[in-house]
Amino acid sequence: GYGAARSAQLWGAPEGAPARPGPRGPRSHALAGTRSPCAPSPSRPANCQAQPHASPGYYAMIYVFVYGTLRRGEAAQHLLSEAEWLGEAATDAAFTLVDLGDWPGLLTGGRTRVVGEVYRVAPERLPALDDYEACPEEYTRETLPVTLHTTGMRLTALTYLLRPKLAAGRPPIASGDWRAR
Repeated sequence: GYGAARSAQLWGAPEGAPARPGPRGPRSHALAGTRSPCAPSPSRPANCQAQPHASPGYYAMIYVFVYGTLRRGEAAQHLLSEAEWLGEAATDAAFTLVDLGDWPGLLTGGRTRVVGEVYRVAPERLPALDDYEACPEEYTRETLPVTLHTTGMRLTALTYLLRPKLAAGRPPIASGDWRAR
């Protein structure tokens, strides 16, 4: 399955290879005024902790799959300005994408292939992304397999999954592409 079972594969290596600052700006949070506790601490949930990397260099970078406001040309893309854009990608057809108004939410389960982009991100950038995504209050950071459109290469990437209770009553995006809603 997805998520915790693959949490050990947080590194930006292809399968088989060696291995938003402050609140969301104009977004309103379900837990407005709270700060994400995704800085390292003994009480921080495992799904929001940056894992220590074994060696510096190329494979110390982490792949991150984004599907909403962090994509190129969107409101929060500046948070990935120092990351390397690898291209457009998609998940397997095993998810549900919901429209939350100014941003989307990704849920496990469903039959939708979700479209987004993959970036190679330095581990020290994850706390800023966690904060932007309100992880762990609204979203959890999980791993999932994605396929790059240009090369067909499969990668294990981090992404942010919406907590199911926050999706109640929200319309699904049948196309799987938030931009095409």
